[in-house]
Amino acid sequence: MPSAHSVGVDGNPYLNLGGMGEALDILTRRLSAEDIRGKIADHFANASYTAETDRGTSGAILLITATSPNPDESLGTMRAVMDQAPLVLENMQGALNVPQESRISTMTLLVDSRATPESKARTQILLVAAAGGVGLTLVLTVLLDSLLKSRKARRHRQKGSRIPEEINHRVSVTAPALEPVRDDVPLTLPVSHRPS
Repeated sequence: MPSAHSVGVDGNPYLNLGGMGEALDILTRRLSAEDIRGKIADHFANASYTAETDRGTSGAILLITATSPNPDESLGTMRAVMDQAPLVLENMQGALNVPQESRISTMTLLVDSRATPESKARTQILLVAAAGGVGLTLVLTVLLDSLLKSRKARRHRQKGSRIPEEINHRVSVTAPALEPVRDDVPLTLPVSHRPS
């Protein structure tokens, strides 16, 4: 929040939130620094967090998000980062010798009272599993189809080789050779007798 000195006794601090963007940028970077992350990790080893400017608003609003496999740990991490924010802001201003009446402060607007499951990760896992299932189904279908086709072709070849032996033998179909005509043999034709 803007200082009482900059707003005045009867002033509305919410009207001056737009000019604090630079201080908020420095605060988010400071909260994301390794030393602060180390302090938080000492108490919540399996959790991670982000401290960033809320891009959905034009004012200087800090958005803290904590994730962990354990819901209590994610809520604890979020509270620990929220507790660090005013301390870090106070130290930043103290290092610059900002007068007490001109110092900006933090104010909590909204805090989640219970952890909500991260649906994005679940949705991605579900989509990957579904795509894998469809791909595996296609591969198995192609393999099964080719196996059945090869069996059918093998059976067809086996049935074709069971033709009876006499049909498998080749029979030469050639006309008998004619004997050469000899001059010494009289040519007589048989005469048929029919009764008249």
